[in-house]
Amino acid sequence: MATNPWYVLTGAPSSGKSTLLNELSGRGYKTVKEAARYEIERQVAAGEDFQKLRANASEFQHRVLRLKLEWEAKLPKDEVVFFDRGIPDSVAYYINEGIPEDEFLHDALQKCSYRKIFILDLISKENFIHDGARSETWEGAVELDALLETAYRNLGYQVERVPVMSVAERADFVLVRLD
Repeated sequence: MATNPWYVLTGAPSSGKSTLLNELSGRGYKTVKEAARYEIERQVAAGEDFQKLRANASEFQHRVLRLKLEWEAKLPKDEVVFFDRGIPDSVAYYINEGIPEDEFLHDALQKCSYRKIFILDLISKENFIHDGARSETWEGAVELDALLETAYRNLGYQVERVPVMSVAERADFVLVRLD
């Protein structure tokens, strides 16, 4: 499908995406942080209320998509890059938040191209972390996990599940499975 060596790390909240991304970065790989978390942290730091920020789900998802598109447009197409969530994650979030698919999402999906998708299994209900940029419940996270896998598969992407193991083992697991 894609010729550029770009890989997405995705999964439900609290599945270890950012931790794995940091491990890969520490091993010298180019990485791209999660756009939604970046946007939330940026807006809250500027004085925006988290609940108000998320109140208009459609507007928030459009902001996140714009960021993803901007960031991806600036990246080298011939270099291995790992993303904390890809553009098709938005499909799952649209469904999860009851937002009707729109032209902006469809256009964004036409512009993205990843070689392979790695979906991280949720760590455990006991280790599910609620933080300032995460609003999902455990049950919502489980539902989102299924929506993410369906979204990528429906778009024709090769999806590989990453089981729960140590961060180093997860990084090794991903790296030996790059196409």
